Amino acid sequence: MIESDFYIHVRMGERWIPHFLAFLKQMEKNGKQGHSETLAFFSDGDGDFRPRFKFLVDNEIEMASQKIKPREYSAFRGMKLYDAG
Repeated sequence: MIESDFYIHVRMGERWIPHFLAFLKQMEKNGKQGHSETLAFFSDGDGDFRPRFKFLVDNEIEMASQKIKPREYSAFRGMKLYDAG
């Protein structure tokens, strides 16, 4: 496996930060443990969740989002859902 470093600058409302960080920490924990599970983060665009991301590489997020399409699930059964709402 090839590993690479990349950096993301994030700006978001303070009430969402602990939930976002807990979401990332759970991903890290799962990787360390070799544990697999579905994680979800509820992004309430109609509410006050309006994050802004900056990347060191221009168009990095656009390039990645063109390559990767998420799977969609119809239920949250068995999922850890992170939500400040």
